[in-house]
Amino acid sequence: GGKITKNKAVSYTYENASGEEKTQGGNGGGINMNRGTFIFKGGEISENEATKCGGGIFQNGKVDEGEAGAAITELRGGVIKNNTVKECGGGINISSQNAKFFMYSGEISGNKCTTDDETYSNRGGGIFCKEGTFTMSGGKISSNTATSNSKGGGIYIQKGNLSLSGKITISDNEANSASQIFVSNSASSATFEYNSETIEFLYGSYGNAELDMNITDGKLADESDTDALSRAFKLTSEDSEESSGTDRKS
Repeated sequence: GGKITKNKAVSYTYENASGEEKTQGGNGGGINMNRGTFIFKGGEISENEATKCGGGIFQNGKVDEGEAGAAITELRGGVIKNNTVKECGGGINISSQNAKFFMYSGEISGNKCTTDDETYSNRGGGIFCKEGTFTMSGGKISSNTATSNSKGGGIYIQKGNLSLSGKITISDNEANSASQIFVSNSASSATFEYNSETIEFLYGSYGNAELDMNITDGKLADESDTDALSRAFKLTSEDSEESSGTDRKS
């Protein structure tokens, strides 16, 4: 039980020894992790704000060369909801190779990336994975929003790893494109265990993977919509060869 709520992480500007202006801070409205393990079994992380990234949780996990360490979160219940950021990762921001987020149950919902700067692109209303790993085998990611020139209302994977399996729900998230899941062409890996098979998201040399279709209890909303599915996954059936995504490089 318990709550982490109505906290705010703000950026600040300072002048370094060379007279240059630098900006730091503004990440992790509810929790900012550099290393260690956080196991969340109940309660809520809600209504927190960050002027940059990670409204609910910001996972850094960045360590100096030669040091050991990682930032690991296990979500095993509870809710991460209604957190807000100006840039990316309304609910969760996974920021480095040593950061790992495992979602076994619980809910990430109602989080928002929003900015008044129309030149900026908001990414990952629910989850933004810059690097590191996001693994989801249970729970629900829903009703998250990314607003300005946005991609990945539910999940945005940049250079990281994505693994989806089990009776998960990723639904009713909103963005200008890829409302449920966006996987960039620089991602390390991205898979979805579906109908006892592991299918890959369509990224890398193919371009970016974009999924607008809801996933409910581990099932895609419309398996017959091969046009929509071909924008997200590497399809192998003969009737999808012409829309395999080889012309979508960007």
